[in-house]
Amino acid sequence: MPVYNYYYLVDGKFNPGTLTVHGPTIPVQVDVPSALAQAMNVTGQQIPQGIPGRALIDTGASITAVDAGIISQLGVPPVSRARVLTPSGEAEQDVFPATISFPGTPSQELNSLGWSGVNFVSKV
Repeated sequence: MPVYNYYYLVDGKFNPGTLTVHGPTIPVQVDVPSALAQAMNVTGQQIPQGIPGRALIDTGASITAVDAGIISQLGVPPVSRARVLTPSGEAEQDVFPATISFPGTPSQELNSLGWSGVNFVSKV
């Protein structure tokens, strides 16, 4: 597994103050998945630009969630619904196709589903 620590380095040295200010986050970009982009291209639809943001690193999370505003900007339709557990209890959320990449890292992109309505990725 690649290690990513550039975000927390100042003058080449780890700076815990950065972690205090930004929290355990990593830069990400949310895009329309390539298969959906190809289908949009075939039908003459404009493919939306990816949206940069920061993702909260939550080692206890069992899902990947994307802010509803980010998904709305991409203009992708939901593909299903899923029951999720939140601190407030159970909720049902729309499931959307999304690709999450990690700019500036050797990490591969994730072709995943994001649940809207959860503030996981915030626009920069």
